[in-house]
Amino acid sequence: MKNFNKLGESGNTERETEKDEFQYDSKEEARQEAIYHSSEIKDSEFSFAKRLMKLEETEGKMSEKELERWEDILAGEYKRMEENLELGEIRGTEARTEVLQHMVAYPGEGKEKDLRNTIEARSGDFFYERREALKKAADDPGVDKKKKSEVNDLLNKFVSVVYEHIDLKYMDKQDIREQYGDDGHMYEYTRRTIHNNAIKYLNELNNLAKELNVRPFTPRNFLPSDLVDEKHQTGAEKIVFRYDRDIVEEYYAFAFPSATRKAQAIADQKQRFGIY
Repeated sequence: MKNFNKLGESGNTERETEKDEFQYDSKEEARQEAIYHSSEIKDSEFSFAKRLMKLEETEGKMSEKELERWEDILAGEYKRMEENLELGEIRGTEARTEVLQHMVAYPGEGKEKDLRNTIEARSGDFFYERREALKKAADDPGVDKKKKSEVNDLLNKFVSVVYEHIDLKYMDKQDIREQYGDDGHMYEYTRRTIHNNAIKYLNELNNLAKELNVRPFTPRNFLPSDLVDEKHQTGAEKIVFRYDRDIVEEYYAFAFPSATRKAQAIADQKQRFGIY
């Protein structure tokens, strides 16, 4: 029979040592489980892209109900991943992104075409339906007037900042030089700040939607890149921040197609006529 009160070399009793080892194993198992669910998110995105390809072959369009089923799959995996991050006591942006990077389906630059085929980007197809559902929920007599005001204010802020970012994205080089200087640093800083604000507002809208028991605008929240100074971002942080930024950009290309087409058309026209 073990003497659990006997001190080991570390000064802990054998019982305490076994407890420490069990906790370590449990945390590592939780981390591995979190990575598994993160990878399942990526696999779900690949399956979704294949489904979209089949629909396009028959000139079909995905219904809102079908998209919701895909969103629920992704949200479920994300929830299980979050639960295991908590069990493993994996907190802080650096530690979390080490796990989150496994969900990245299309990393790096030049992936816009692929990112358009993600579940999260296609959620933008139903922005207006979800906006109306949220406004309706906020109009319920049982909802505090301050909450209704918060919903309307946040919706206006999100739309405003998205339009601002779309204009910046397609701004011609001459206008950039005139407004932000020749080196482009201030332009990039402004564009990045506005984009991060769009991400934060979208996250807040998701949280409000859940609070008022309606479907959120996207199946998960996103990480703005200003959580960590750019000079001090780890490799995993850069990957996840870039992925989330690009997906949100594709999201509102679907949510606000007219604004995107108009800005792009003006930019194309200027380029054709050699204005910049």
